[in-house]
Amino acid sequence: MHFSVNASMAKKIRENGFSKHAGSISVKYLPEHDYRYTPVISKRQGTSVARNRVKRIMRELMRCNEHRYPAGLFLTYFNRQCSQFNRKKVSLEIDEVMKCIAENLR
Repeated sequence: MHFSVNASMAKKIRENGFSKHAGSISVKYLPEHDYRYTPVISKRQGTSVARNRVKRIMRELMRCNEHRYPAGLFLTYFNRQCSQFNRKKVSLEIDEVMKCIAENLR
């Protein structure tokens, strides 16, 4: 997949990356010239069907707005139960976090 962060890069982001939080979303990131992202959801947060649905929607939100977001490597965490997922709220939270990241990178 062209958008995803591989396992070795994910480990590097977790160890050396910067974190930003907004509501039910947390983002760990490393500044880079590429724009790559991976949604992360714990097994404790719902069934595999529910987790995969949330990941698909989060990927779509990140893909559709990539022209508005800064370049870098991103791990996007959803920190609530999958049953509490609200697409509009999560979209606003991702936008808020990405704006904050863009301001910090300037």
